Parts: sequence; structure tokens; C-alpha cells
Amino acid sequence: MTSSLTGSLSTANESFQQPATPSTSANPPTAPGIMHTLRSSLSILSLRSIVSTASSLVSTTTRSISSTATSALGASPCSSEYPPDVDFSDSCAACLDPCTDHPQLPARLAAKVNQGAMAGSVKPYSHHLILCTGSSPASWAARVDSASPLARALSQVAGELPAVAPAKVSRVLANVCDRAPLGGVQHFFDKDGNEVECMDVMVWPDRVLLTGVTADNVGAAVKEYFEHEKVESVEPSDMAQGLPRPAMEPLDVDRAVFVCAHKKRDSRCGEAAPLLLRAFHDEIDALEAKSVLAHGSTGIYGISHIGGHKFAGTMV
Repeated sequence: MTSSLTGSLSTANESFQQPATPSTSANPPTAPGIMHTLRSSLSILSLRSIVSTASSLVSTTTRSISSTATSALGASPCSSEYPPDVDFSDSCAACLDPCTDHPQLPARLAAKVNQGAMAGSVKPYSHHLILCTGSSPASWAARVDSASPLARALSQVAGELPAVAPAKVSRVLANVCDRAPLGGVQHFFDKDGNEVECMDVMVWPDRVLLTGVTADNVGAAVKEYFEHEKVESVEPSDMAQGLPRPAMEPLDVDRAVFVCAHKKRDSRCGEAAPLLLRAFHDEIDALEAKSVLAHGSTGIYGISHIGGHKFAGTMV
């Protein structure tokens, strides 16, 4: 790895714990994971290089995943080490004729980005629950849990899961993203005219989608999934008429890139995210066109605040 990249793209030493048949061991079974945190080291790396390197990681990891899939629901073990065939060089570093084809992140953000090591800066966790809101990251409150009863309920059940399914779960994170629920954003209202949130939850690394959940049944749906890998006994919410029954289905993407776009929580991510998201779309579209990413599809989403405030922008 080149010295310039060491400060910009490094593994956070995460370990995703693979869902497994309950065991008698005291600790949940673990498998290597992919939690790579991307930081915009603005003074030494181009946006193009950052994104292309991360895309190479996505490509190589995908090849590994496709050959070692183990779960009927699609969960797969992944390597937390950098693949040997990933190019870590900055293709724009030696350019004597800068162009506008490869946009740079605003230089004024450089002084606000921590240049320290990221490896080991995030505590390991087994699962990530991500609420599909269909809303723009610019509209998210600084504290989404305080503004959304459904996001608050999801965070609460995430904290309870280690006790509910200790053989499968250790620490669980909960976030919201800008992916729309299946069928699009629908609006439901209670008898007093108050809107009732009804959305979907992605479960990673299981690649499972829990659909049609509300604040009063998301806890039951998530717990039943982790205990029994189904949500059949969860009743539709009675918070409003016409609400669907929660259901479970395989996620329609094989891998995902989540870029922190939570502007009201960290303005640096709010500025970096649009550039990073656009660059990821361009880079991954090119890889898919060349059949480099031949196994399935890639989802690219904006996500709410991840990590602390040392690094920006960040991605999972």
C-alpha cells in the first residue's frame, strides 16, 4: 500500500459475525468481515483514486463472496484484508495537466479532516439494520431518532438483539438511508390525521429485507427474524387503516455502498457525499459494463451518521 493512501483508505478492523445455527459456545461464532472506512484525504488523493480503489475492493470482495456463499438467505463470509490484486496507486497524483473530469473535494475541508490512523477506530459489530426511508439525506434531522418514531424503535430493538439471539448477534448498528421502500413511499394516517411511517429494513450482512414495518411492530418483526428467520406471526399495525403485514424477502442487491450524507449531523459529510455518490455511480457503472462485477448488482445509497466526527467523508 502506498504511503499516501495509508491515511485515506484503511480497514477499520471490523468483524461481521455470520448468522449461524445456535451453538452452545459462550460467544457468537465469528467470521471475517468487510467494514472499510473511506476518508477524503484531500491534499494527497484525488476523488477518482479514492473511489476507484474502493470499487476495486468491492469487485474483488464480490468474487470472493460469490464463491463462498453459505446461507439460503444470501449471507456470505467476507475477507477483512485488502485483496492482493487491488491497485492502491493514485492515478491522478502525477498529472501535470489537471482536468475537470475528475472533480476534487473542496480544498477548504482539508483542514477539518483528521489525518490519524483509522484502523481499529470502530468497534466490531455483527449486524447492521438500515431503514429505507426514500427521503433525501438533506431532510434528515441531526438526530433522526428524535424526529422519527420508527427510527427510534429500530435503534431500540438493535440494542436488545444481543440478549434475544446471543448465538447469532453481538453488537448491532441501526441507521436510515435514502433507498425507497418496495413499492415506493406510501403515506398512511391515523384517525387524528397524523402520518404513520411504514418502511422497509435491510439486514446486513444477511442481505434480507423486512418490508412493511411500523414503529409498533418493527421490534417484533426484527426479533422474530433473528430468532426464527421468519416474520410470519407479526400482525399488521393498527396505527392506521390499510397498513401491510410485515414480510421478509431476499434483498434485491448483492452488495452495497453506503456513503454518509448526513449534512445536519456533520456538514463535511453533507458536502463530500454528493461528489462521492456520483463518483461511485460512475465507477461501478463502468465496472458492470465491463462485466468486472458480473455477479449480481450493487446498491449505492446515502446513509445517516456513521462513526464519530474525526473522519469525513465515510462509507461502509
